[in-house]
Amino acid sequence: MFVDTKDEIIKVASDSLNIRIVLRKTADLSLINLDFTLSKGARIVSANGKKADFTNNQAVRYKVTSEDGEISTMYSVLITKEDKDISSEEEDKNSILFSFDNVRVNKNKEYNIWSSELGGDWATANSALLESKREKFSAYSITKGAYKGKSVKLVTVDTGLGYLIGKPIAAGSIYLGQFDDSVVMSAPLSSTNFGVNFDKKPIKFSVYYKYIPGSRYINYESKELNDRTDEPAIYAIFYKAKDGDKTIQIDGSNVQNSEYIIARAEMERIPASRSWKKLELTFNYKEDVEAQLLAKQGYKLSIIFSSSKRGAEFLGAEGSTLMIDNLRLHYEEVNN
Repeated sequence: MFVDTKDEIIKVASDSLNIRIVLRKTADLSLINLDFTLSKGARIVSANGKKADFTNNQAVRYKVTSEDGEISTMYSVLITKEDKDISSEEEDKNSILFSFDNVRVNKNKEYNIWSSELGGDWATANSALLESKREKFSAYSITKGAYKGKSVKLVTVDTGLGYLIGKPIAAGSIYLGQFDDSVVMSAPLSSTNFGVNFDKKPIKFSVYYKYIPGSRYINYESKELNDRTDEPAIYAIFYKAKDGDKTIQIDGSNVQNSEYIIARAEMERIPASRSWKKLELTFNYKEDVEAQLLAKQGYKLSIIFSSSKRGAEFLGAEGSTLMIDNLRLHYEEVNN
């Protein structure tokens, strides 16, 4: 019945007040029976005092009260069906789910780091913001309001004295690749090294997102542009990382126009949304994948998210917030 068998038993953190469970398309929501394991002596009741009904796509609220009756917490449980029926692992074997649940903090416990299902870590600019002595970071792991489990929250933040050198904001971003904080001030576009080795042909990806733009859109001079509204960036690139003996690296300076990018998955404008919305983007190829080069780790893939689409140009709105979760990448095997 469950899309993810791990959902058969869900451990709910104390600060996770919104619980979402996704079932297969063929599930009968009228037959759902939830079994709660509570702290000793605690009690749980449906907020409306009636049997839970998940057939109307509405969340059901439960009130949990401690044994002594002094503490009560209200939880919201939403059970829905997946958009696409996945009746077997075989049908979905050529895809990778990035849940963003595998998250930790850095050594000094200052900011979040996400492990990637492809190995290594997702890249963010959190380390650079730490070096700037700012208390604000631009990428966070959240559970409250998450789509499922833990979600990523990206926020465009002000850089303090950065406005003096034409860098008044920093967009929240996360991507497959590496971040080089040693050049972030001298050559910021070169600090974002996009891509990790990928030996399959990416076809499309889907992701759930929320986006709320900030209220004041500014340029690199901190001048407000009243006719502009911030937008998020959600896209992916697949590129040749080798050209003979030459190693190719795509970064912020050439991510839009490099001749080595053979496929892109993007959408011209991604609308704001205060509720979770599914986005699906397909890779458009300008040339065929070379099987031998692919087998030799000669291609790289990057999936990129940013809370301000033109943040690399220091254009955007402080407070713009992009939340993402449950990224699924579909691919094809290429025979050599």
